[in-house]
Amino acid sequence: MVVLLPTVLLFHFASPALPQQTETGRAEVPLTLFTNSDWPQGLELGEATGISFGDYDADGWIDLFAFDSAHLWRNLNGESWLLAADLDSILPFPAQRYGSSFGDYNNDGLPDIGTEPRRGTPTMDACFHLLRNLGAGQFLDVAGDSRILDVQPCGADSETIAWADVDGDGDLDMFLPTYQVALGSIDNQFLHNLGPTGPRGEYRFQEVAASAGLLIPDGAARPEGCWFLDLDGDGDLDLYSNGHAYQNQSDIDQPKFEYLKAFASGIRKRNVVDEGVIFADYDLDGDFDLLINYTSQRGLRIWENQGDGSFFDASSDVIEDFQDGATYGISAADWDMDGDIDFQALDTFRVNRMMEDGVRFFEKATTTIPSDHLRGATIAWGDWDRDGDPDAAIGNGMWPGFLYQNTRISSPDSIPYLRVFALRDAEGHPLGLETEYGAAVEVRWPTDLKGRRRRQSLSSASGYLNQNEYALTFALPTFPEGSRKANMPFQASVDFGSLPQQGYARVDAFVNPTLAGLAMDAMGNVRELRIFRSGKVLYRNTLLQPQVEGGSPLVTSGDGLIRPTQDQGPPVPTPSAIADEFVGIELETKIDPLHLRELLFDGSPGEGFLPEEGHFRIWDVTDPLQPQAVSFSSLELVMDPRNHRSTFPLDVVLQPGRKYRLIASVSSFRPTPINGPVDQGHFVLNGGLRFQDPARGSGFAAAQATLDTTQVYLAVRLSEQIPDWVPLHSGSTLDLTVSAKGEASPGSALELQLGGAPPNTEVVLIAGSKIFCRPLLGAQPVVPFPETVISGLQTDSAGDLTVIASWPGNLPRNRALFFQFLVREPGASWSTSPAVGRLSR
Repeated sequence: MVVLLPTVLLFHFASPALPQQTETGRAEVPLTLFTNSDWPQGLELGEATGISFGDYDADGWIDLFAFDSAHLWRNLNGESWLLAADLDSILPFPAQRYGSSFGDYNNDGLPDIGTEPRRGTPTMDACFHLLRNLGAGQFLDVAGDSRILDVQPCGADSETIAWADVDGDGDLDMFLPTYQVALGSIDNQFLHNLGPTGPRGEYRFQEVAASAGLLIPDGAARPEGCWFLDLDGDGDLDLYSNGHAYQNQSDIDQPKFEYLKAFASGIRKRNVVDEGVIFADYDLDGDFDLLINYTSQRGLRIWENQGDGSFFDASSDVIEDFQDGATYGISAADWDMDGDIDFQALDTFRVNRMMEDGVRFFEKATTTIPSDHLRGATIAWGDWDRDGDPDAAIGNGMWPGFLYQNTRISSPDSIPYLRVFALRDAEGHPLGLETEYGAAVEVRWPTDLKGRRRRQSLSSASGYLNQNEYALTFALPTFPEGSRKANMPFQASVDFGSLPQQGYARVDAFVNPTLAGLAMDAMGNVRELRIFRSGKVLYRNTLLQPQVEGGSPLVTSGDGLIRPTQDQGPPVPTPSAIADEFVGIELETKIDPLHLRELLFDGSPGEGFLPEEGHFRIWDVTDPLQPQAVSFSSLELVMDPRNHRSTFPLDVVLQPGRKYRLIASVSSFRPTPINGPVDQGHFVLNGGLRFQDPARGSGFAAAQATLDTTQVYLAVRLSEQIPDWVPLHSGSTLDLTVSAKGEASPGSALELQLGGAPPNTEVVLIAGSKIFCRPLLGAQPVVPFPETVISGLQTDSAGDLTVIASWPGNLPRNRALFFQFLVREPGASWSTSPAVGRLSR
């Protein structure tokens, strides 16, 4: 049966709520001591020099471990706590203990624990311990087994552990920062995970800090805080420790780093000891800035990221009373749930005013927490009760630590938020492995015209001797009641760590269109999203398949843009000496179409093109006498003028066998050397362009500009796969089949075909631009949010149904559309067909 539907499909398309303020006008930290009938005086965590959140029993509720007391606390479904184990039973008597870190080093779904020892008398323990999680609250210390760890680090003054897969082999490696030999310790330790190569398939480690280039440089301060993340934008995970950025130069299963000198990275004060570091995008420009708590009265300072792997020292005026709370400990979280990152140092809390006022300023906040609970405060943040706001487990030096409850969210609807898990796929672990440390997660709101970005870095090291929970929480914009913007679909994406030779591992809406269908009204009170490296998405226990199997890593033209080397930082962009200056690159495609996904831009934009606004455009110059502007390629480059590099989303298809010139209007520029032409398999990067065009965008000047094969001024990330119609979910009845044909552009004809259904049975078509994944008419899961419901359909005698419709004209570009059939089964029950979806083009 064929049914023709009308072309109309229905689509219903601020500033954040302000935190409570005191009479002084300052924000108040929304933390109160957790108490209940089990713990009427509060949950006393015992001695907790450091504190870590981690789900040791993999039940979905984050637990707590304090290495100092060796107490492992079990979260009882967000309602109370139970002392699950005292791991002193397997740990030797110490001189002193610092923090610890959860990390699933053997990929079994149960987080293991690495410890941070301190030296003492010769008879007291000062060794690193690796506690393998056996399940049911049982652990085995395997660090002393030379078959598992070739050399157990002992006699160490160690600090904040960082886990990450730095060499692209799929296994978690571990960096243990320890003091220099000259200070009586053993220097940095790097445990390279060799995978299941030990006895009976046990995972084992080899200490390789020296060969990996991770020892402490001469003249550097002793290490305290550290962090793995992609600093220079090439995809692999770099490291910050002991006053230095270490650039990742690894091959697969061969870790290798090189430290950058201060004048190359821009990060100075290399000989000043820090007491913790944080990487966070505090100014919402899309790159991760470095916040350091220094000793020696240097106070709290911010090194601002210029977008290209180099930094500059921000004014101390950015932080109110920048020496208050300095010298010990640091942590960060959006504890007031307004969309920007706040931080704490020792007994002082500061709220970020970026979202409220649009200014770079951390203002001191008031707190009712007793001073004796903050004498040695190292805070781990985690939403242990899953109400949406981050709670605080306070490590307190050698004094007892306590758990504090965040009261910012008073009801499920008071502040919209989203919790995102970046996960590794593993057979037998449907919820994924929490091992993707170093990933960067972004949530994009479509109506934010100020260029603000919501981006967070996932790290096992969370400042100093602390570990935040694995999930990242994003506070979303709030709007007046009844505003259509409140329920507008938004997008999420994850950049997973990967070596350049493996491709840039991004999972976004082009890989899985369900990531463009997130909306508060469709989500209800379930606001957790699990995004897998393979491109799969798990929401409400519904596994949503990617359009591109395996995630389709991106290819970067050339080798990207210029990055720091050990001895030299990227040069400052050159101001244009002439008016109407343009720069660009030339790409030549081969036999396959290519999908441009991101622009990398160095410098600053100029006046733009005429007659249309915008600073970037693509021209098809296959026939240089008749250049053609490529549809949807115009971009307005809104960027922070303090940055030297910014990235911008693209959604442009380049056709095979064509020559293209990608052009930007500039007021400053910076070339990157190449040895062109560069053959990159499916395309050739021919070289760069720099020219003047008084007409500002006729296309003729772009086509006639002289090609320079020695340098480029832009770069793009692209994929070889073009998204198409594929089933996102199998449905509840495997015999049902669904296929879709047609372009995802306004007014284009669509053909939806249902097969395998009972003959002459009732059918309902559900369509929507948001994901729902809940029951409807007793059938589940229904993937689309039911914005459009077409009832009264019927299969033919063969059990088939064809529906002819048109792609809606009012659906904005890059907005998703999903379809699913509900089929009446014998016995009057309903079943769901597979769901299909695509992005609007």
